[in-house]
Amino acid sequence: MWARIDNGLVVELTDKDPAGRFHPSYEWAACNAEVAQGWLWDGKAFEPSAASSMGAAHAAKVAEINLGCERAITGGFWSDALGGHYQYSSQLDDQMNLTSAILGAMDILYPCNDELGVKAFRSHTAEQLRQVGIDFTAFKLQLLQKADRLKRVLDQALADRDPAALESITWEASQP
Repeated sequence: MWARIDNGLVVELTDKDPAGRFHPSYEWAACNAEVAQGWLWDGKAFEPSAASSMGAAHAAKVAEINLGCERAITGGFWSDALGGHYQYSSQLDDQMNLTSAILGAMDILYPCNDELGVKAFRSHTAEQLRQVGIDFTAFKLQLLQKADRLKRVLDQALADRDPAALESITWEASQP
């Protein structure tokens, strides 16, 4: 790989030897495949610029927030639809099963855990199932909004070029 350098900054990359192919005023340096546009060249070695490092840190933090949100959504939720406090599973297949049960609009036995963690298929009316669905939707939207807020803060930290602010943002450190 070859990097074209302009004022110490990598502005272009090619996998073809640039000798004789470009204007002689262009500065080129051999590099490995790890080098990317925006990296710095000091005449001896390449290193990521703060901007490219921040971009990578931002992308990693966004992925961390997305994973935290997904885990929270699929980790179960609580509903008082039966008159007591019951926990419902919310893995993707559980979400589809709940949606199907709600659309069936019938009274059925549906699984949930009581406050002691005992799982059983308990009798639910169609209206109670609908309420479980409403409770899940509210729970899920609260988590999605939390993720959106955190990603907006990450975007601002990136725009401000503030690595400390970027690093401080985590899913766990924030309330929904």
